[in-house]
Amino acid sequence: MAFILVSNDDGFAAPGIRALVRELKKKHELFIACPDRDYSWIGTSSNTKIPVKVKEKKLDGLTWRVFNSTPVDCVNISLSHLLGKKPDAIVSGINCGLNNGVAFTSGTISAAEQGAWFGLVGLAASVGFKDLKKFSVKNSKGYEFYSTAARLTARVLGALLERKKLTAGRVFNLNFPQEIIDKKIYLTFAQKVSAYPYFERKNNEFVHASSRPKVAGVEKNGDFSAFERGQISLSPLNRFETTDLKKWRWLEEKANKKQ
Repeated sequence: MAFILVSNDDGFAAPGIRALVRELKKKHELFIACPDRDYSWIGTSSNTKIPVKVKEKKLDGLTWRVFNSTPVDCVNISLSHLLGKKPDAIVSGINCGLNNGVAFTSGTISAAEQGAWFGLVGLAASVGFKDLKKFSVKNSKGYEFYSTAARLTARVLGALLERKKLTAGRVFNLNFPQEIIDKKIYLTFAQKVSAYPYFERKNNEFVHASSRPKVAGVEKNGDFSAFERGQISLSPLNRFETTDLKKWRWLEEKANKKQ
């Protein structure tokens, strides 16, 4: 049995995190810390405007710590002030929506990264949909794909914990297609995406759009390509990796060259 910190960005009692909690509590001790509402697209944001409050709520036989703040704050405050012992891992999700590629705006991935920053094994899990406008946190309740995704997420977590010395302090990004036919986990890399508009114009206003990033080309082992094939992707993320300075030495030379 491991001690697992569980969080998300879809908020308290969202169907994805409920399915995840129900699965993980079968084998692990859990500490659940999540926002009180949907904080999708919040990325690494932290609340600097108002005091953060934590409420305890009972759900599915467990105590949930519910915060009036962002996913990153939920994790940071839990690890800094609320936990009596260090968890083995953080699992963030299961998110309603794909989080493939270099997903800088993802609150799901940011929560996992915050845990990895504290030295935990970090795992983010998400389910993607072909029809982006049909599914949302509010209207995706009851779909069985969350239960299947939760079982497979637990399997991946088990594998990561077996090699904890190697995986601690790192983040792994797990993405499921809506229809999970092939239950094999495919190791992929996070594909780079082009800049794209988050908003669409409606009269004189700009409304957040359910658009999908554009990927430059098809990569056999890329996570977006795996999603298009209906495969489950598992991508190690390397935002905490030390930069190879050799390939950037020219920049130092140019910056110090007198004009």
